[in-house]
Amino acid sequence: MKKANSNQSAEIEGTASKSEVKRHVSFSELRTWIECPYKHKLTYDDKIKLDDSESHYLDYGTILHNTIEAWLNGGELDIDGCEEKLRETWKEKGFDSSEYIQRLTEDAEASHWKYKHSDLEGHVAFARNALGDLPEWMDEQFGDWKCVSAEEFLYEPTEHTLNDDQFNFKGFVDAIILSRKADSRGKVKERYWILDWKTAKAGGWSIQKQQDLKTWGQLAFYKKYWSLRENKQLKDIGCAFVLLRKTPKAGRALRRLDVSVGPKTIEKVDKKLSSFVSARNSGIHLKNRTSCRFCDYRGTEHCDQVLFV
Repeated sequence: MKKANSNQSAEIEGTASKSEVKRHVSFSELRTWIECPYKHKLTYDDKIKLDDSESHYLDYGTILHNTIEAWLNGGELDIDGCEEKLRETWKEKGFDSSEYIQRLTEDAEASHWKYKHSDLEGHVAFARNALGDLPEWMDEQFGDWKCVSAEEFLYEPTEHTLNDDQFNFKGFVDAIILSRKADSRGKVKERYWILDWKTAKAGGWSIQKQQDLKTWGQLAFYKKYWSLRENKQLKDIGCAFVLLRKTPKAGRALRRLDVSVGPKTIEKVDKKLSSFVSARNSGIHLKNRTSCRFCDYRGTEHCDQVLFV
């Protein structure tokens, strides 16, 4: 059963220090730094945005996220409205044009992989299957559940300082629900769940991706800071990615990937955050050559062969 609460809103005051350096980090920014500190510098310090950055992957995911968020906040699950938005976006941005397909094909070839294009009609079918399966699937997975918050805003203090100012973690949690479900012995257990919707190919994620800190670390940070703010015990909170798979077959679009987040997991992400803050305070931007293959800055004027700057 679903019961929606109103979406949380918050305003951040005084987030820039005297030197205009941000006093917070999101997980997406931290992930960029883990991939390559030099890429982080180009993206977040130099604010270099490359041309041809439009992506149907991003727009497709955003449209599905917005549709699910509206549903969790008490509206209807507007699958027809989602399709309409997809059609408007594809037409406006030319995602099925020969020019767009050629650009993605050439980008893939430069990274030594083969791009396979899926057109608008394919994405409409993917979206309708994923959204159509969602209500019943949620009931099966989480029993008698209610929505606590959709797009839950986090802006929480960390144990660190940047340029002698308090440093914070910033994030938006896709969904927090409260689940009541009977276990194998028939005992009803109540548990909070932190959920994050992810669009994925039909086969889902590889084991390597699932085990990568750049993937599961997002939910670890969310669980840590939400539990601290709400004074909840870690054992009372579950975490899971919900894969919205791009499959033409109804009934198979959704997959749940649980992420175990206990004290040892929290320690791992804390160390990574500490390294990030230390590097930011030092002003050193190392280059990670192992991440060059899929980097947007690869082969551009913005990235040469220096190891650090």
